Amino acid sequence: MLPVLAQDEPSSKESAKDVPAVAEKTPAETRRAKPVANATVTATLMVQHIHGEPASGNPGLEVYCTTQAILLASPEIKRRTVSTMKDMDSEFDGQARIKAKWVPKTTLLEVTIDNLDSEQGTAFLETLLEEFTTFKREISQTVADRRINLITEQVISLEGRLNDDGEALQSLRQEYHMSSLRTEGEQVTQEIANLLKERQKVALEKNADTKLPQVEKRLAKKTERMREIEAIVANDNGLSSRIGRTRAAIETSLSRLTQEETRAAFMGDGVTVIIPPSSRP
Repeated sequence: MLPVLAQDEPSSKESAKDVPAVAEKTPAETRRAKPVANATVTATLMVQHIHGEPASGNPGLEVYCTTQAILLASPEIKRRTVSTMKDMDSEFDGQARIKAKWVPKTTLLEVTIDNLDSEQGTAFLETLLEEFTTFKREISQTVADRRINLITEQVISLEGRLNDDGEALQSLRQEYHMSSLRTEGEQVTQEIANLLKERQKVALEKNADTKLPQVEKRLAKKTERMREIEAIVANDNGLSSRIGRTRAAIETSLSRLTQEETRAAFMGDGVTVIIPPSSRP
């Protein structure tokens, strides 16, 4: 029986030379290589202010936060997010499930992504939060611009009315001395009262048919003058009153314009991510 010859074992140098080296993976590389399937990815957001006012204790907190949660999970935000994700990864199928809710009695919002692996879910949620912020700014700016333009148009219209009424009042007062006119009005009023008494007296006299027409003529003339004076004074009063209201309206509109511009500076930035996206199986 022939002896079995033992094969020479490779030396340590030959082993190191002939056997390929395998590099150890870092924990981050290991996680990327093996994403957790069907992971749940969450993030927490804080509402800091509502239209420029502090959110904490704000009477509109519940409505505002609920609305923001609905917006976070809305089809429009998902559509934008999926589109951005597909631009980065053409094979992304977009089958993410979004949930968002307000944590009652707090200023916090929680967003959850399901139906994706941990890697995609984290990337999806990060993108969603970016799209949410961008969308809010776009809408807020559009609304703010519309309001500001509307108020600006109102101010321009009011200023035009103020100029017209101011010119009309100036012209009226150049034509009539209002102080003298009012004094004349008082005098004419007294003269009318005297003529009415005279008419009653004349009507009882024997020659009433002769004297009464003369009294009636004088009374009609004074009454007509009184109507003229009253119309001029009423016009003056009306223009003065309208100018006052228009000035007040302009001041109110300018105040609203300042408020809208201040609100526009804050709108779209009231929600901040305080716990970034993280996954769990």
